[in-house]
Amino acid sequence: LMRSCNLGFSSMGLTFWELTYLNIPSIIFSGSTRERPVCEFIGSEGYAYRMGDYAEKDWHEEWSKKLRSFMEEDTISKLRFTALKKMVNIRGTELVAKEMASI
Repeated sequence: LMRSCNLGFSSMGLTFWELTYLNIPSIIFSGSTRERPVCEFIGSEGYAYRMGDYAEKDWHEEWSKKLRSFMEEDTISKLRFTALKKMVNIRGTELVAKEMASI
């Protein structure tokens, strides 16, 4: 289902990383305090479009403005989501285990 999408909308959980792995550009938001720093970093680096934070006052008005701006400015073409995929290690635990074993 995800593979057929042109754009994802996700918090910073597993779904975002699945979208990244599938090379799908994303609009992101932080859904918890724990997700906030990752969301800020991903957005500031241009890997995804940062919509905002779950705790923002009047989020619905702000997010509506941001979404309109996103669509009008063709922001999707400026996202660096494929660069982020190159840094995502889908087999992370396996590689860490091998490295530990070699040490």
